[in-house]
Amino acid sequence: MTKQQSGKWILLSQRQRISPFPNYMSLEGMTEMLHEYVDMNLKDTMMIYKDRLGIYFHDAKSFEEIGRHIVELLHKDPGMYARFVDLQNKNGTILVEFCKRISSKDLRSFSNEELYNAWLEYEGLYKIVYTSYGTIWIMEDYLNEELYKIIEKRISDNPSQASEMLNILTKQPSAMVSTVHRKALLELAIQIANNHRWKKTLLDATLKDLQSDASLYALMQQHLEAYYWVTRDYEDPVLDIPSIVKLLKELLGQDPREEHKMLLNDLQEIEDKQTEYTSTLALNKEEAGLFQAMRDAAHLKELRKRYVAESLYHFDPVLKEIGKRAHLALKQVRFLKTDQLRRALLDGENLSDEVNEQMTLSLWRAREGKETELTTGEEAEKFYKEFCVADPRMTEFTGMPVSPGKAQGPVKIVMNPDECHKVEKGDVIVSVQVVPSFSTAIIKASAIVCDGGHGITSHPATLAREAGIPCVIQTRFARDVLKDGDMVEVDGYAGLVRKL
Repeated sequence: MTKQQSGKWILLSQRQRISPFPNYMSLEGMTEMLHEYVDMNLKDTMMIYKDRLGIYFHDAKSFEEIGRHIVELLHKDPGMYARFVDLQNKNGTILVEFCKRISSKDLRSFSNEELYNAWLEYEGLYKIVYTSYGTIWIMEDYLNEELYKIIEKRISDNPSQASEMLNILTKQPSAMVSTVHRKALLELAIQIANNHRWKKTLLDATLKDLQSDASLYALMQQHLEAYYWVTRDYEDPVLDIPSIVKLLKELLGQDPREEHKMLLNDLQEIEDKQTEYTSTLALNKEEAGLFQAMRDAAHLKELRKRYVAESLYHFDPVLKEIGKRAHLALKQVRFLKTDQLRRALLDGENLSDEVNEQMTLSLWRAREGKETELTTGEEAEKFYKEFCVADPRMTEFTGMPVSPGKAQGPVKIVMNPDECHKVEKGDVIVSVQVVPSFSTAIIKASAIVCDGGHGITSHPATLAREAGIPCVIQTRFARDVLKDGDMVEVDGYAGLVRKL
């Protein structure tokens, strides 16, 4: 399960609908603060942004050195990620509370310096939240490789069974965002189905009529307060009442009680299989600790998604106020580097043209002990053409297998959540990256192919494993070469996608 490598650089991932804020801060955290958690910093990292597509590279030598070092640490201290989970809850809460507090104030009364300082405080708190999580995407392939070997040495004659066991033993379904939200939504649908008046109101009434039913509306508001963030990711809209109504109508059109029962049965089956496989493999204490460490890492990743999504939503008013002062649109503000923000707010520079060039194509490089370098123009174009342009004649795409199984089906290119309606039963979703807001499409799909994704705890991996369908990530160019309707075969064991 090796990542794509081009000379010095290893391709980590790609994401759509994404900007440098706060992601370049993530990489700065990894080159400045990682040693506080695992004794070492990443040496050299790079992001390429073209419009709102981000492509992430890391120095291959440093990446492998730290990844294997973290696995060594886990052998000695398998409880490390359980502690990181506790830290994430503490630091994530601090970050979100800061954002809520700052956005509740009258930002119009803030001086430019106060807005700049708010950005700096967000940056510092965000890096603390991100960096312990960031260890996961460095170590997960190396730990996963070791976990597979632990299984393989017991059942070397059955690689498919080994993959299935690895898939089950590294799952942490009770922490998965999409599972937790679906369970809560089904429970809400059951409550409504049990009340004839509520059900009729929900299915037939307008939003205004819905608001007039105080008890029903209060239930949906309660759900919204708990889960508004699940669709946010980095820049997507948060969940709202009309979205919840739509989801509930779909569930009430089925049998929410049966769906809820099936979900609970699936969760219990995973738990039972984990117990069975642990016994069958006769894992010793150290080996069992390593599997638990991977499950704890998956839990940590889900927490990071929540706290970052919540923080970004509540910090948006600050970014919008910065945009008003600097005469920049919100999407332009998200392409500012911190020193550029200072120039715009405190020195009064007009950075619109400069930022527009960065949005077209820019290269952001963070190195240990150095300021982040921002490059545009010919140098950025040269790197992009060398590493990021597809050969249109490709018929096979090699990537990383992250959910076992094989499937064939017609391609549906799905880049944004509002395209999920395109997906029909049996389609193969091809994207840069899928996130929980794609769940309505994923439950219909036969397989997932993503040009991005960084490992077994990535969004596409966890979503595909929850859905029980094969998934291959890091295919790099599938969405550029394939088109809707193309028939493909997805091999979730070998990490191969083949056009038929």
